[in-house]
Amino acid sequence: MVSQKRVREFLRIYNEEHRIVTLLTSHYMQDIEELCHRVLIIDHGKIFFDGPLAQIIDRFSGHKIISLTFEKQETRDLSAFGEVIEQTPVSIQLKVPRAKVTETCRQLLEACHVSDINVQEVPVEEVIRQLFGERHEKDRAAGASSATTRAKVA
Repeated sequence: MVSQKRVREFLRIYNEEHRIVTLLTSHYMQDIEELCHRVLIIDHGKIFFDGPLAQIIDRFSGHKIISLTFEKQETRDLSAFGEVIEQTPVSIQLKVPRAKVTETCRQLLEACHVSDINVQEVPVEEVIRQLFGERHEKDRAAGASSATTRAKVA
């Protein structure tokens, strides 16, 4: 882990001093988040995305994460407000559609004794994982559909 941080720091400093372009191929999102301003995502040999890392979240994530900390320990059922990601007697994380974040926060603040609230983006690796999971499901469904069509024609 220490060597990985040193390599990242070296690349960052070298890039700043020499103004070079570095091509980094990685599946490790922390490297990408810390070092890259521009991201290319290639899927099956075709460029699927070319742009800033933050734009991936803006363009492909339909949700945000609301984290709440409560004043008192209680058992709460807040599943009506969003998908419960994690819950303890004094905290909860909810995955909420982007379009409903403001209203959901208002409703939660009215319904509960909240001592802290935080709204975050869904982690970029989760956005990419979901995106490609959906794409590959569509590809499989399309393949099965065309196989069914060929079987009916034959």
